[in-house]
Amino acid sequence: MSDSIRWDYTPDEISDMGVSVKTIASSPHTPTSLASMVSGLWLPQHGVRGFTDTLTERVDTILDEFPNKGLSNVGGELNDRMLGEFFNDTIYNYLFDRYPRLSLNNIEEPFCWFMRDPGGHAPYGNWDEDMNALVSVPDFYSEHAGDTKYLREKYQEGLESSVERFRKYVTSPLKERDILDETLIIFLSDHGELLGEYGHISQSYPISPEIVYVPTVFIHPDIDSTDAEIMSHVDLPNTICDLADIDRLSQSDGHSVFSNNYEREHGYCLYNRPFPSFFGEFSYKVDSMWDEDGGHVFVRSNAWSNTKLLMGYLARISAGKHLRRKRNLRGIKLLFSEHEKWGKPGFSKSEADEKLQDINAESIESVTKSMDQDTEERLKDLGYL
Repeated sequence: MSDSIRWDYTPDEISDMGVSVKTIASSPHTPTSLASMVSGLWLPQHGVRGFTDTLTERVDTILDEFPNKGLSNVGGELNDRMLGEFFNDTIYNYLFDRYPRLSLNNIEEPFCWFMRDPGGHAPYGNWDEDMNALVSVPDFYSEHAGDTKYLREKYQEGLESSVERFRKYVTSPLKERDILDETLIIFLSDHGELLGEYGHISQSYPISPEIVYVPTVFIHPDIDSTDAEIMSHVDLPNTICDLADIDRLSQSDGHSVFSNNYEREHGYCLYNRPFPSFFGEFSYKVDSMWDEDGGHVFVRSNAWSNTKLLMGYLARISAGKHLRRKRNLRGIKLLFSEHEKWGKPGFSKSEADEKLQDINAESIESVTKSMDQDTEERLKDLGYL
């Protein structure tokens, strides 16, 4: 999973390896999207809103369907050794705490193995082959926010280095084990990235096509095509089950994009993230429904929560520096807008609103672990807090 890759920036080298399907990200926020990828469930059903939420034991994942399973043991360091390991440890130790960390060189067959790569995540183009970053996200944005041309160039560099790490940590070990052609490889992203559009950079909000549409590439010599024009992250587990000829995850409504009767007409991109504030926690909630031609977006949180989000974004969250320097009024309005239509979706605002309310009606309570000080400091240096 290469972080923050937009559909329109899919690396040619990756798409040439397999079958690419335009994908509706299940969330603009990494932990939420990852939970949907592995469980086949939407945010209300898996309950993962943020970094310290974890999947409950009653939620099965695609990894559980294989005798051997694991997460990449590649760490990487952010800024300097004093900060320790970065974002991957936060994801692996909270969301995926039930699975061991091990190299693709060592996991026994048959296996299901997951790796997160920084991909197009800020600081753009500053991750090396071992996933180390020599500058923090706030420092990067302090120097370069406002320079859209430079940021786009560095973003492209980041994608190129992600492809190199894909070869280093995925295809090369499989080739050395002589099982490359026997292994289904899926290259995908959790959400897209804003690169100056509407005065914004980074991910999460406002939800827009640049954030929602991401690539999924299925790589295997026996896969040559699919009729699917669009898919969702929730389709991933049962697509794997279909290709691996194992029982599907019954909890998921997702379907295999390679089945003859696959007909996804739309998907959801959902955000409901808690934030700390001086007057207690508040949540910023956005629901959206999309097809291949566009979507409807609804900001559900109240005016006070929206105001606190905007104040924090402009004053504390590092990506807000770009909006401050660009002074894009539409970009500010998008954070408050009760409804926004993008493109030409094949469904109405009322239909989207009704379906989104149905999705939210079936929800489970989030299971949250307390955030230790080291984790909090890492997230600050990644620009999230």
